[in-house]
Amino acid sequence: MDVMFIDETFDINNTENCHISIQGNLNGYFFSILDTHRKRLLLYTHWPFDEDTSPEEFNNRVSDLHKKDKYLSRQYATVTFAYSAPRYTIVPASFFDPGDVKPYFTFNHELSENEELFYNRLESSDAVNIFAMPAGLKEKLSGWSGNIAYYNHITPMVEHFVRNYAEADHKPKVMVNVHKGFVDVAVLKGNKLKLCNSYTFGDERDFAYFVFSVFERLRLDRGETGLILMGEIDKESAYFKLLEKYIRNIHFEKLPGQLSYDQNFLDIEPHRITNLINLALCE
Repeated sequence: MDVMFIDETFDINNTENCHISIQGNLNGYFFSILDTHRKRLLLYTHWPFDEDTSPEEFNNRVSDLHKKDKYLSRQYATVTFAYSAPRYTIVPASFFDPGDVKPYFTFNHELSENEELFYNRLESSDAVNIFAMPAGLKEKLSGWSGNIAYYNHITPMVEHFVRNYAEADHKPKVMVNVHKGFVDVAVLKGNKLKLCNSYTFGDERDFAYFVFSVFERLRLDRGETGLILMGEIDKESAYFKLLEKYIRNIHFEKLPGQLSYDQNFLDIEPHRITNLINLALCE
């Protein structure tokens, strides 16, 4: 276990009245626990995985964690799980047909034999997100709980972005969520979601190229457009230093205002875990 923040009022024997949000990929496993009655964050932690973890090894590690970890081995009232990977396709709800899930996805991505497809509705954008997860993962997790809602990581990001920023003012906004090796970029313009995409990158120059190309393509003013940052980035990183050279209005995302937090949680950089916490609000 790499990082843990815990509320002093958390009672581990009361998890059946709590919600757990989990976000995982081949690099690690994150989870947070929420007291749904008090709307209070109780715990956040992270289990890192080896960089060369395969999908099969990922499934087995997840299964082991849910047997051995004292928090993951317990039962919860509700569970949300997000697989974090840039393999998704967003389709307008008016065009979506459940029978065509595979053609929609494979129009943009290859589907390997060790993956299976899922989808969920983006309520705030009247669209459907189709995404891939390792084959067998759902089966592994079903042995722990049959009450799991599955998402791709982009869903809580988009839902949060549109619901919290579409009515803020009439200026365009860009949300950037940085991961290890890829970045999500979403754009609100005219109070509507105009773009949502993920780009793989090798270094800070690649990263900056993709962000700035979105500004150019949508003709966004770098002085007026608000840029909101989330994920694996901070003010000392090369990623941030490149952005601040050319974009004036930048801020890091805060924890959701709908919840309350112990002082322990305020000691971390909130933008690093905001997307995981927003996952609980997808229900």
